[in-house]
Amino acid sequence: MNGIKLTKNWLLNRTETEPTAGPATILALVTGETEKTIQINYNDRIAWLQKSLVKINPCNNNQVTLTIPFWLFTRKFPGPKK
Repeated sequence: MNGIKLTKNWLLNRTETEPTAGPATILALVTGETEKTIQINYNDRIAWLQKSLVKINPCNNNQVTLTIPFWLFTRKFPGPKK
């Protein structure tokens, strides 16, 4: 195994035998919406998500609880903001 792959697995806390992780559940603020997508603000990051890929549970006001696949969460909300 090369060094880059080892570092990536260490950072993401994943192993070769665990290629995917479970879904992520987050509390976010809805800032926009179209027929097929939803715009959310999570940790001061704004992202458009496809409604067919997420499970949306309304909370209070404009807040929702989203359950999204882990791969999509890591793609839309990578690490700490610089």
